[in-house]
Amino acid sequence: NILWDYKGNYSFESGENAFHAVEKEKIRSIGIFASNDQMAVGFIHAALENKKNIPKDYAVIGYDNILFSKIFLSNLFILVSASCR
Repeated sequence: NILWDYKGNYSFESGENAFHAVEKEKIRSIGIFASNDQMAVGFIHAALENKKNIPKDYAVIGYDNILFSKIFLSNLFILVSASCR
């Protein structure tokens, strides 16, 4: 079941905005699947700035395995499809 949904624009800022939106609704201890790594990293960045524990408060999954995510947060779980290899 999908408990929460956010329509972003694939940017770092969109990930930050998603964090603030989920916090406003007071939803905790859920998994976040971001459409790309920039949104995932933006979400994590905002969460950490607000003293949240990743992955205890929010387990975050990125999708496209970009270098940006490896530099920012090496323990981000990333899905890589066979077509990306």
